[in-house]
Amino acid sequence: MTEVARRESSDEKDSLAALRDDGEDLALAIGRVLREARQQERLTLQQLASATGLSQPFISQIEHGHSMPSLLSLHRLAEALGTSAHALLAKTARGEVSIVRAGEPPRFELTEVEGEVTEHMVVVGDYKLRGAYVVAAPDARQQDFLQHDDDELFHVISGTLEVELGTMRREILRRGDTITFKANIPHRWRATGRKSCTFLIVATPGSF
Repeated sequence: MTEVARRESSDEKDSLAALRDDGEDLALAIGRVLREARQQERLTLQQLASATGLSQPFISQIEHGHSMPSLLSLHRLAEALGTSAHALLAKTARGEVSIVRAGEPPRFELTEVEGEVTEHMVVVGDYKLRGAYVVAAPDARQQDFLQHDDDELFHVISGTLEVELGTMRREILRRGDTITFKANIPHRWRATGRKSCTFLIVATPGSF
């Protein structure tokens, strides 16, 4: 192996180790924030489990940083604690400037089926903005309509995306297309076509 190859191999191992460490740090941070929020609401683990439909051992594992919840599970927990998943995640970051390097975004499953829909956060911190790119398998979809204040934007990076606005309007977006709308309109999406769809979501304020 040449010196250049050895150096590249070492750099790759360091990068993978950093990514693994970042994931572990995020899991610990989410656990700490969740535990603090639960204690502030004076709820026991069992009470929170009953309110969310998640098991008590699973919530305990999250609080100790041993498990990373899907974004759907985090949303259920946040809702039971009177807050939002975005607000919980905002408390895991520090500083006024956030940089998320390529390959390093915090990654969450949006459904209980691993790999079906993943959301990669590109805005991490206490900002009045939510930014993420979503990778959705063919025919994966957002099951329920969402509504919130202010504005939302979808930009398709690859694949085809169907966006449903209310009950009367559907738009088909392809690579490079962007749709912006008032987010108080009930909205949901579906990945169409035979290939996965990758798209960017930007919303104000972060509502989920």
